[in-house]
Amino acid sequence: MTKATPTTRRCTRCKVEKPLDAFAGDRSRPLGKMYICRVCDGQRHAQRWHLQFWTPERLAERERHIAEVDARLRALGVEPPPRLAAA
Repeated sequence: MTKATPTTRRCTRCKVEKPLDAFAGDRSRPLGKMYICRVCDGQRHAQRWHLQFWTPERLAERERHIAEVDARLRALGVEPPPRLAAA
């Protein structure tokens, strides 16, 4: 008697039952799929990247650069565009 392969899996991060197609492949896992879905994995990577990339020094450099660009635009008689706050 063979064991039936499941067609769905519950994401361990968002706790939603999803089809196996929603999970990236991982040969080291029993079903050959990751335990978190692609959407949650993308959010996890984005969050980690954001924390690693946007250091306080980089945020300060970004603000300095924006201030310089805005000053150059004003010197040319152009109103700078509204800016979004740094994340």
